[in-house]
Amino acid sequence: MGLQLHNVHFLTLNLEIVELLSSFVILQPSPFVNLKRLKIYPEKKCWSEQAPKKVAMSTELKSYLLDSSPKCIFTMVLREEIEAQKIMAKLGVILEKEKDSNKTNKANLELGEVHVAESHKPKKLKLMARINSCWENLGVQVEEGKEKVGVIVSK
Repeated sequence: MGLQLHNVHFLTLNLEIVELLSSFVILQPSPFVNLKRLKIYPEKKCWSEQAPKKVAMSTELKSYLLDSSPKCIFTMVLREEIEAQKIMAKLGVILEKEKDSNKTNKANLELGEVHVAESHKPKKLKLMARINSCWENLGVQVEEGKEKVGVIVSK
């Protein structure tokens, strides 16, 4: 077992294992000579209503895990970090759903605007025809008016 552990570069543990190792490692030499990263996660939440217990890593255990690998990066992950990551993931899903919903609403709105514009088209065409007819009649009336004015002026 010791030879296999000499080649370990990355090690991830949870606090339950750390607690068990604390009693085991007293005066043992560390097998982790090439360890580059050690990450310790909190215990999984108990379903009971008890608050999660705090477990501190003993100096002996820390020495056992890290002394033979002085360049090792040691990270202790907090329960709050894990909860924050879960919440962020849920919020990301909600955000994507909202984006999709907004795209759908925008597409429906644009489609509705096109539909409204299309439904007003016949009315617009009728109004334009009437306006054009009035302009044509106005031209005829102006010509008739000129003739009447010419007749009156010539008398």
